[in-house]
Amino acid sequence: RVRYSGRTDWLAQEEWESGTEHAGLDPFDGLPSGLLGLFDILVTGPLGSDLRCTVFLAEGMSVEHSETFRIPVPGGLSPSLSLIDCEFPLSSDHEGVSFEPTSREARVQVCSGDVVQTLVITPPHIEFRVDELGTPAQWRTSAQSITMAELEANSVVAARIPGHVRVDFALLDAEGTVVQIERPEVPSDNVFHVRSRTFVDTVRRIRVGELVARVDDPAGGSQNVVMARIRPTQLCGGVGIAERELVFEALAAGELGAFVWAVTAPWHQVWQLRIEDGRAWLPDELCVAGPLLVQVFVDDPWLGILPPRRPGVTAYRVEQPGWLDDENPSREKLSRFLGGQGVLPGSCDAVAEVWAALAALPPGRSDTRTELLRGGLVRVLARDPRGALEVLGGATIPAPEMVPLLIRTGLTEQRYASTRAYDHMHANPWVGCLVEIADLPYRARTEVAGEWDQMLGYLRIHGGEWLISLLRGKAGDPRIGVFDRNVERAHDWPPSQIDEMLEVLRTVPEALLDEATRMSAIMAAFRVRQEWMAEPALAVLTAGVSTVLRRINHAAPVLYDMIRARNEALDDVDVAAHPWMLLSLQSLTMAALARLSARGRFDIELMTRDLREAWSRLADLCPELVVTDLLIADALATYETHGDLIGEDR
Repeated sequence: RVRYSGRTDWLAQEEWESGTEHAGLDPFDGLPSGLLGLFDILVTGPLGSDLRCTVFLAEGMSVEHSETFRIPVPGGLSPSLSLIDCEFPLSSDHEGVSFEPTSREARVQVCSGDVVQTLVITPPHIEFRVDELGTPAQWRTSAQSITMAELEANSVVAARIPGHVRVDFALLDAEGTVVQIERPEVPSDNVFHVRSRTFVDTVRRIRVGELVARVDDPAGGSQNVVMARIRPTQLCGGVGIAERELVFEALAAGELGAFVWAVTAPWHQVWQLRIEDGRAWLPDELCVAGPLLVQVFVDDPWLGILPPRRPGVTAYRVEQPGWLDDENPSREKLSRFLGGQGVLPGSCDAVAEVWAALAALPPGRSDTRTELLRGGLVRVLARDPRGALEVLGGATIPAPEMVPLLIRTGLTEQRYASTRAYDHMHANPWVGCLVEIADLPYRARTEVAGEWDQMLGYLRIHGGEWLISLLRGKAGDPRIGVFDRNVERAHDWPPSQIDEMLEVLRTVPEALLDEATRMSAIMAAFRVRQEWMAEPALAVLTAGVSTVLRRINHAAPVLYDMIRARNEALDDVDVAAHPWMLLSLQSLTMAALARLSARGRFDIELMTRDLREAWSRLADLCPELVVTDLLIADALATYETHGDLIGEDR
């Protein structure tokens, strides 16, 4: 059956008998030609089951484009002509549409009898992007400027090119000479891509260049399309403020815009301003709102450019007095504090904003002003570590950044237990497991029908069966998911092979302490071993870990045995030649130190500021490993302190 979408009367109702052979049929059979509009098609089987489909038809209409695809030119896209042909009874108010560089689409009216429809014609065009893996794709039609650091990131260079085409990606030096050619992969939908790291070694040598898509079409034509320009210089030489405008110095040529962040309100969304004649008009709320961070970017006339989460190294700080006004009194007081115009109140309910402010501060030791800000913000969180942890779990801060941030505040060394009523709905499974474990001792004493099963069910589903075993003091085989001789053998593997293994391990998300998750964490840590080797934090942890192991053994023998198993896994490894192999041992030791400190298992303070900073740097590079080790340490620290809380003999 067929009808116009949204109507109740059927245009066609036919019955067919189906056999064992595949057959095709025309649901519009018998209707006059020149159909136009949105149609519902309903197929009902012999038992009453339905298949439904909605299609748009402009029967007898065709559009022919003069260009296989449009390419970027100054001011937009290359000119194009689209010819429209309609067979009677269809008619159009245009026989052809000319597209200038500044126009991307056009509307035409098509009629069939008394039915009139407005259609949008968009000639095919090329799009491309250079984005870090795991971030939203930002397709563009204008070449972007990228730095060496962006190229070294785990990014993808991709082009979406319509039609039957052959494509390769070429790297050109400053003179336009091809210095490297790569054959891209084509997973689907004419999207051609390669990893950005493929070009890193060559770019280090030439310093400046262009990434070009070279396209051959079936007609024999060839096009070279610049996707990205690799530049060591910035797009702007400086930014100042004059009355209600930002004034930019030494701007690069092209369509430019500016992202603006309020230093006194890092939780606020970023403002996106258009730069015209070297100036950008400030919105009212940013005038006298405290210092601003301004980052210039290459705008795209057709597509919205997603702002980065935080300012990059090319951002300029523009000084002005004040703070950001806010309807929420707590947020405004916090903004005043960040602007140096007040003190934090004794109680602050803007905990999510406090986390955002902490995340915006530079890590590590900084100037006196930054340290005073950090200290005030941490004191707010320390008043209720459990509440602060739960808010962090539901914050918009990316999961890999949560763990190092939590470590820097010292909250990994605090108790999370609470006797207040709560539910088992947690925004972040890792935070949820820490909270549920913290409540086990109290809930074990005040067991409520159904609630106990919910708690254990949550831990089993999100933490995994091994987490349940650890809570009972049963470690099983502690050598799974650790650095050992097999990991050392992979030292000479190409990065692409490691990436492939990670993709396989992450294909199906599993519980936090399942074997695949732990192996994924180890391989992710292995991938950044060279970065860890260059870190001063490596020497700090190597020295610090050796001083605390004896005290961990005395305070928690079962947890120490887990650490010792990781050390024994390195018996055949030359750790002098590969000191990064100590990474998983150091990670679990620091996690044990923190969670035992939270339960008061040491008679002196063992977690020094230097150790905490070094551990947080490890968490920056290896967040997955630190997440799993903190959960392992927390479960065993609970067992060491309270015994088996969940077994039959509890």
